Amino acid sequence: MNDVTQAMSHSSLMGGSIADRRINCPRSYHLEQQVPEDKGSVYARQGTALHEMMARILGQGAEPDDLLPFDYTQEEKDGSTWSYTVTEDEWEELGAVALAALDRTIAEIETEQDATFQTYVEQSCGYPGVEGAKGTSDLIWRCGDVGGIWDWKFGRVYVNPEQNSQLMFYLYSAIGKFPEFFAGVEKWRVFICQPQISPNAAGWDLTTADLGEFNRK
Repeated sequence: MNDVTQAMSHSSLMGGSIADRRINCPRSYHLEQQVPEDKGSVYARQGTALHEMMARILGQGAEPDDLLPFDYTQEEKDGSTWSYTVTEDEWEELGAVALAALDRTIAEIETEQDATFQTYVEQSCGYPGVEGAKGTSDLIWRCGDVGGIWDWKFGRVYVNPEQNSQLMFYLYSAIGKFPEFFAGVEKWRVFICQPQISPNAAGWDLTTADLGEFNRK
């Protein structure tokens, strides 16, 4: 099952990528409104372009060779635009490594579960009970009685998936949006794939109780 969407924007009120900040400092939203919007570094733009490539490959069945070099342009809320081109070398160094990590993980989980790995790609999900809170998950997945989130990160700073507020935000939101998809799931697993850190994704097994504790925050 692949449900294809275009890349979505995150909520500025409370999105997965800023969930930890909002939980630990609720006033941060009001303070951020007084600061000029950050257009992002060249590395952030590279990551955004690579995310879009992944969405087209996994969600639309595009072949990397047919996309490269990949020219990506994004329009900001203020009407300005920026562009970034992913070169073949960048793809081989980052994108191809990340995609191979996903393929290996899928094969391992399908063998473990003796079931088919199913995904939703680039889905924007609202957080249940919090108006305006939403985030876009790179991959929402399930296989047998295991389900979870897969997140691409193309930066050089290691991000630990364990007790990760962003991933738990995404997962709780995805469960709320796709209850039938997750029906029968008994175990949860989230992954962060960082090709600049490791050729393998880092994962964390969590329980429904872990999610409940996160939601109570």
